[in-house]
Amino acid sequence: EFRIFDYNRGRELDLAQAYEVLDFENRDIESDYMLLTHKGNQIKEYNLPADFNVEVYEVQDSLYQTSDRNRFHIFTCVSGEGDIIHGGDKRERIRKGDSYLIPAVMGPYELEGKMTLVKSYVAI
Repeated sequence: EFRIFDYNRGRELDLAQAYEVLDFENRDIESDYMLLTHKGNQIKEYNLPADFNVEVYEVQDSLYQTSDRNRFHIFTCVSGEGDIIHGGDKRERIRKGDSYLIPAVMGPYELEGKMTLVKSYVAI
């Protein structure tokens, strides 16, 4: 592992080492996924050979979800913006570049807006 950003903590970066191990070939990596659609929203659940899962959410308006009681997951916004609504009326704004942790105990929540989110979580 090489540190390429330190969140302005003043630590030394490993940029030269990281550059040496990057693969700049623009190759498409084939991966199987399951596509779910609902009212214009899309969720692509990727089948990856790893210890974690990745899903891509294309939210067009709003999408209702419920947290997984066995594990947390993280949403990272890669385009657009919107809100994560939980606990009745609590709103958390999420914009491109933001990540939001969904605790296992959150329960029902809504994704509202026009945005693309990457959901990642540890496989059980």
